Amino acid sequence: MLLIYTALVYEAKPLIECLKLKRDLRFKALRVFSGESILLLEGGVGPQKTTATITHFAKALTAIKPPPQIRVALNIGICGAAATFKLGALYQVSEVSTHSHTKVFFPGVSLDPELPSAKLRSFDEPLYANNPAAAGVELADMEGFAFFESSAIYFTEAKLGYLKIISDHLDCTCLDHHIIGTLFKPHLPRLTTVLKKALTCANPPHQVSASNTNSRN
Repeated sequence: MLLIYTALVYEAKPLIECLKLKRDLRFKALRVFSGESILLLEGGVGPQKTTATITHFAKALTAIKPPPQIRVALNIGICGAAATFKLGALYQVSEVSTHSHTKVFFPGVSLDPELPSAKLRSFDEPLYANNPAAAGVELADMEGFAFFESSAIYFTEAKLGYLKIISDHLDCTCLDHHIIGTLFKPHLPRLTTVLKKALTCANPPHQVSASNTNSRN
């Protein structure tokens, strides 16, 4: 089973429509949509909501008989980026870190060799370009690290990965559903192809401490 996690309803909407997913009423307290071999989970903005939603979802899975086995889990959504990155571009993520931890995660899914990749750093609050913490940041979001950390706990057999569309240059532009839909629309054919291939990915996820990755930060 492939799990797609989105923070925003408007990130989920184009995927739900494109993949023809339906509301899954087995998850009464959560916004879950399903199709053949796919579950899409809408969470919320920020690390706390991400952790809480994935925890709740994982517990809800155990109540289903037989429980679906999550083999691949992907975080798909928009993100901010340094000014050198093109707005609207689609990236996969090569590593995930957070400003508040020394831990670094390396996604275990090679989604598309032709897709560019970049490093993702997660923050508790929106990151602005004039913040000193933005120095050296390539991609920035508020959910990526919590998604990996929580998924690695509950979906121990799953391969984890990311697909991020650049929405702003760390200026936290107000994004409505029209803008987000416009960002997603040109990438839907490629996203669909990547998702179909995702279940066959077999590279195991792993993590290393910052002491082992100093040369890469």
